[in-house]
Amino acid sequence: MSKKRIACDIDGVVANFLAGAVEYWGEPQIPVAYSLEEMFPHIPEEDLGTWVDLPSTYVDLPLVDGAREGISRLREAYSITFVTSRPEFVEDATVEWLEKQGLLGLRLIVAWDKAAVIEQYGFSVAIEDDLEMARRLAQFCPRVFLLNWPYNSGPCGRAMRVNDWEEIVTILGGNVG
Repeated sequence: MSKKRIACDIDGVVANFLAGAVEYWGEPQIPVAYSLEEMFPHIPEEDLGTWVDLPSTYVDLPLVDGAREGISRLREAYSITFVTSRPEFVEDATVEWLEKQGLLGLRLIVAWDKAAVIEQYGFSVAIEDDLEMARRLAQFCPRVFLLNWPYNSGPCGRAMRVNDWEEIVTILGGNVG
């Protein structure tokens, strides 16, 4: 019998993009905003864009707490694929980051339309941090987890809001690993 498939976003789920931004730019003025432009309105958009376009930005991001351990436990019972809407030009940096974090060996799909990929491949579980994307995925993916962050508050529809990776592992398998 084949394993159930998990589509796992990277930024905000495995890589702590917000912590990377805070380390580089300082505390956001509006921490509940989703975009960097809204979080850091005092920084010119061009400067934010330059930082986002640097491959080194993606190589140096810290892990979300518990992500490595959670993925390690889940991969025993599930087939995990990273599905990210990162720009294609940082795909090599993404692979380097995954290797640095000990997460190589899992499939990586870089696609602007994550929802289309997740629907096309028939994933049974999706793990996301973007509130709107989680709502969209919940229309066709049987189980969607929304990892809780200050920037994604609000009703999440059929997606399930979770606080951390331990909660995801508990819900998906309890004794996995």
